Amino acid sequence: MSKKAKQVIAEKIEKNAAVIIRVDAKNPEGGDYFAFVAIRLDRWEPFKKACATGKVEMNDYGIVIESGEGEPSDEVKERMIRDFGFRHGEEVAI
Repeated sequence: MSKKAKQVIAEKIEKNAAVIIRVDAKNPEGGDYFAFVAIRLDRWEPFKKACATGKVEMNDYGIVIESGEGEPSDEVKERMIRDFGFRHGEEVAI
């Protein structure tokens, strides 16, 4: 593979690569809320900074794959594993 081809592939990966995270938060009424969000790598640092403020509009930083009140159902967890390779239990606090 040529150097140019490798560069093009690297640029495409950088531009389109994403990390999928689980966000646990409180909704405006104070209830528990979860969301699985795909965040592009170029939006990761701004997302972390926004999280520090305590108010984040998930759609500003990525694509919400699943969300809901309380805890995700077993069905949602299984779909995240099957469709996205999500590894429950390996979440990291940000």
